[in-house]
Amino acid sequence: AAKDLDSLQISGTPVTGIAMVADRIAEGRAAPMRSPAVNTGYGKEWIRGLAAPKLWQLSDVAMAAAIERRDGPAFVRALEWHLAAQRIYASMPPFMVGSEHAAATVRVTAEALRADGGGELALALEAAIRRQSVRPSMEAMKAEIVEWEVDGLAAWFTNPRGVVWPPWSDPPMKWQAESSGIHWVGLYWPQRQAIRAHAGALFEELMADPSDRNQQKASAAVFAIADAGPMAGARFSGVNGYASTSLDLRGALLERALATVVAIERFRRSAGRLPNSLDELRPRFVDAVPKDPWRKGPFVYRVLPADPATAWHPGYTLWSVGANGSDDDGNPVTDVVLVPAPPWPEPSAEPSTDSPAAADATRGN
Repeated sequence: AAKDLDSLQISGTPVTGIAMVADRIAEGRAAPMRSPAVNTGYGKEWIRGLAAPKLWQLSDVAMAAAIERRDGPAFVRALEWHLAAQRIYASMPPFMVGSEHAAATVRVTAEALRADGGGELALALEAAIRRQSVRPSMEAMKAEIVEWEVDGLAAWFTNPRGVVWPPWSDPPMKWQAESSGIHWVGLYWPQRQAIRAHAGALFEELMADPSDRNQQKASAAVFAIADAGPMAGARFSGVNGYASTSLDLRGALLERALATVVAIERFRRSAGRLPNSLDELRPRFVDAVPKDPWRKGPFVYRVLPADPATAWHPGYTLWSVGANGSDDDGNPVTDVVLVPAPPWPEPSAEPSTDSPAAADATRGN
């Protein structure tokens, strides 16, 4: 990582210029990044979709530079840029909120907190997380619907025939419509309103139980009601919430995991030890233990045996049960491992009770 942000560029743009904009966004003073639609010839794309990833790139570069310099305030500033981009970009691209990226961000934060001792850095991070908090909700879904409706209304003035009878409804394009999941063509507003009312109830149910099984159930139900009437399924899927819900949940996972590791370090600094379970964080360090978005309980937490050779490590593991809603003992394939165990020598025999891989009584779930 470079030692000075002044010497860095992202896609040819000096980092310092992007950083000024990022600070304004984090402070809530910038205008929304959703700009008027741009006709690219292949459909309408939002400028926001191009700008937000640059904020994440900036955050990654700046966090690496801050860690190299052991600069706590710079690390907080960089992480807040990441959270601010997440806040203003409601449906985040998978490559920015995928399990690997979220886990890496949480792991680096946990290690930075450990190196700092959970003092001023923990308090600053706690404030940043609170300022940029993201809560997937029905209100966010309704706002998304309004924006889509305004865009649809504007389309009437530019190409009314295309709105009612889109190009893919022509017989030669039928195969493309089917491959795109468009079950009915046309945009008939009364039917859309009825479908949306039903989809809203499904969305609320999904937010209450975001397990993979319930996601599949809600998705099937949405497509079933889309099939019941004239509806452009491809356009419908993006405005009712269910299609982007898994992305929203990943965003919530990152925020809640960061809040958890901050509270753990504050507890350690106060008590001189790690909490035996996440329940010990209440009520002094959190009002309520942050919940794993993929289930109704907290993240899975385990304290590791002390090892002088890994003093740099936070000393615990933390993971989410993932989309399947099942705790698979920290399996990196099915669970989202947020703070992994440090590398350990290959055991020459069966794992003992002292092994970090062995189950213990410190599980926080």
